[in-house]
Amino acid sequence: MLSFIKDERGISEEFVSLPALAVVVTGFAIFFIMIAGVYHSYNQEMKSVDEYQTASFILEKITTSDGALVKEGIMMEGGVINLINFERINEKSMDEIVKECGIKGKKFALKLELEKKYDKLKNSLIKGVLPDKEYITVSKRVIVYLNEAKKVPGVLSVMVWEV
Repeated sequence: MLSFIKDERGISEEFVSLPALAVVVTGFAIFFIMIAGVYHSYNQEMKSVDEYQTASFILEKITTSDGALVKEGIMMEGGVINLINFERINEKSMDEIVKECGIKGKKFALKLELEKKYDKLKNSLIKGVLPDKEYITVSKRVIVYLNEAKKVPGVLSVMVWEV
């Protein structure tokens, strides 16, 4: 047994340590790639949340009691949308609504939808065709004034995109 302990002749095992080192380095590389992917996904998610909050802010701002829709005569007391005035929105009045909103670097369009049995809107999407860019949509249930005798449920949507 003494000769086994005192024997200084050894065999080099470099061929065993190189594959082990390669496995460890590969593991670290995979770990850092996964961390980078999680970081990128988190940043994308936060950007989407920020854009949604901006769209929600615009919707709330234009539908408040002193908002742009009230000033344009589109929204009546109690948050009721006047369908006749809504259909009269043109590009000039839409530019005033966007300007009144005060958000820089964002454009938005309004869309009003009624239930199918009441759907008689001529132009439910205001400000023409949406851009080819990505946009965020936020909706709010509203009451739509058709005439003195009829008020129906509807959905007011705001589509927001970057300029």
